[in-house]
Amino acid sequence: MFGLDAGEVKHKYPALYQHLSDHVKPERDQNRDKGIRENWWLFGRTRDLFRSALFGLKRYIATPENATHRFFTFLDTDVVPDHKLVAVGLEDAFALGVLSSRFHSVWAVAAGGRLGKGNDPIYNKTLCFDTFPFPACTPAQQAQIRALG
Repeated sequence: MFGLDAGEVKHKYPALYQHLSDHVKPERDQNRDKGIRENWWLFGRTRDLFRSALFGLKRYIATPENATHRFFTFLDTDVVPDHKLVAVGLEDAFALGVLSSRFHSVWAVAAGGRLGKGNDPIYNKTLCFDTFPFPACTPAQQAQIRALG
């Protein structure tokens, strides 16, 4: 229902509106979060900033927030990640290749935190991605990294 107000949902999708009204709204009416309570027909938070970052892309890069072994993968923009995935609004395989590199893995372990009994590394986007100095590569190097990515 992203992008629609309650009136539009009711007009365009009356059966769905009724289902949401019967099954979702009573629970949302009790929610302490004003945004969730007032926008009861929407699925949780709408992630407007994230959605705008994906506009025009076919895919984006994602990695689990905490994992023993760091890996990055492409996800289709139809997939809306939950809060345990770190998503990067880039679709270029060059970026995937750089993020998958040993250099970035070492950077991420050093910059990020650790969590849990297993002391698993945490990938904090602000600390691990935003501060990472992407390499200034020649077009040939970019093409090679892109092919590997």
